[in-house]
Amino acid sequence: MRRLSTLLLLASVSAVADAEGPSRGEILASACNTCHGLDGRGSPPLPPLRGRNDIRQQLQAWKIAAEATGDTHLMIRFARALSDMDIDDLASFYARQDSP
Repeated sequence: MRRLSTLLLLASVSAVADAEGPSRGEILASACNTCHGLDGRGSPPLPPLRGRNDIRQQLQAWKIAAEATGDTHLMIRFARALSDMDIDDLASFYARQDSP
């Protein structure tokens, strides 16, 4: 169920984001909060996302990775649902945030 709601969120991001509202990256990041904590601050054992400059590379690697199990499996599925533009927007959003 959580995967379906995440995919629905990703599908509707373009329709919701505008110049005066939250950025596409911020809207996409709301799907990350479920596991990575409020505002991507981290929720052990999952790492914080704020202030990181490697998000783009990590998501791109998961997008092309072979299937796996556990948490990695979830991230592979999440990354595959993202367009390259989504990945760029997420990475830019988190890179601009202060580290936790």
